[in-house]
Amino acid sequence: MRYLNIRSFLMVTLIICLTTYFFVSPCHLFAASSVSDFEDGTLTTETGGEFQKYEGVPGDSDTRIQAIEVCDTFGAAKTNRALRLTVLEGNSTLYYLPKPGTKVLIPQASNADRLSFYIKLPENYPSGQDNNFHVGTYTRDPINGDLSQNGAHYYHYLNIPGTVNWTKVVCNKHPQHQVTVKTDPGNDPVMWGYYDGFTRFYLSALQKPETFPWEVYYDEVKFYNIDEPENDDTINSISCTYFGNGRFQIGWHGNSQYNHNNHRYEIRYSHSVITNKNYSSATIVPGGPFKLAVGSYNFIKADFTISIQEQGTCYFAIKDIDSSSPYVSKIDYEFDYSNSGDAIPPSVPTGINVNVQ
Repeated sequence: MRYLNIRSFLMVTLIICLTTYFFVSPCHLFAASSVSDFEDGTLTTETGGEFQKYEGVPGDSDTRIQAIEVCDTFGAAKTNRALRLTVLEGNSTLYYLPKPGTKVLIPQASNADRLSFYIKLPENYPSGQDNNFHVGTYTRDPINGDLSQNGAHYYHYLNIPGTVNWTKVVCNKHPQHQVTVKTDPGNDPVMWGYYDGFTRFYLSALQKPETFPWEVYYDEVKFYNIDEPENDDTINSISCTYFGNGRFQIGWHGNSQYNHNNHRYEIRYSHSVITNKNYSSATIVPGGPFKLAVGSYNFIKADFTISIQEQGTCYFAIKDIDSSSPYVSKIDYEFDYSNSGDAIPPSVPTGINVNVQ
C-alpha cells in the first residue's frame, strides 16, 4: 500500500511538472545541452522548438528570405547537415522559439552559462566598425515573471567575416546592450540567472552583400556550462574564424558599447585543452598585444597566422593583461576536412528542403 502511494505521488508530480512546462512556467527537466545539430534533417528540435525565418513586419521589403532548409551535403564540427537561409533581398534573421505560439522557456538553456553555434557567411561579407551581427535574446523571471511576455531584450554584438570556412561563436552571460537602456548591462544582468529565463533568441546578419541572392549557414547550436571560471567582465561575445593556411581571426567585445575599453589582450593556443592553470605554457599568437579596433566602440580583433595541422581541434585562450581578473576566456576550433566539413558547399548543394516558407 505504501509502495502504491509513493508511486501515485511520483506520477502526479511528473504530470504537474510536464503541464507546468508546456502551459504555465518552466520545469527544469533538461540539462544544458544541444538545441540542434540538424542531423535529423528537420528545423524542429526534440523538445518541440523550431527555427524560423523572419522577414520583418508586413510591407517591410528590407528583408526577403526565399527558403529556410536543412542541407545534407556538409556540416560543422564533423556533422553532415546544416541549416541554410537563402536571402533574396536585404539581411537575414533566424529565430528560435522553444514552442511556437507560446511564451514557455527554452529547456536546454536552464542552468547554462554559454550559447554557442557555427556560422558560415559569404566570402567578403561586409564587416562593421563595431559589429555586423548580433544575437538577440529575451529573458524573464522563470518563476515569478509575467508568462505572457517574452522578457527583457538584450543584444550580443559580433563582427564576423565571410570565408569559405566555418566561424565558431561563443556568447557568455554578458550582453553588450539592453533595449532602451544606455549603460553596460554587466555580467548576468538579471536576478534570476540570464539563461534560465530564455524564452527565445535570434541570430541576425545585419549587413547586405553586394550580390543577391546570398546564403548563410548555421550548425551546432548549443547551450552548455564551462568547467572553470572565465573573465566575463572584459572578454565577451567571442568569434573564431578560419581562413585557411593557418590564418585565424578571433574577435570579441571588452564589455559594452557604453564603456570604451583600452585594455591590452594576448592570445595563446595549443592542440590540447588550455586552462587557467596551464595558460602560461601555451604558445602566444603573433601580433599582440591586441587593443580596441580603430573606429570601434568596444570591438577587439586579433588577425594572425600560426603553424598548425588542419586536423583535430585547436584551442585558444584570451587574457586581459590590464585586468585584475586571474581568468582567461576560451574558444576552440575543430577541423574536419575528412568529410569537407570546413569547405564551402557547392553553390547549389543537394538538400533536404524542410519547412520551406
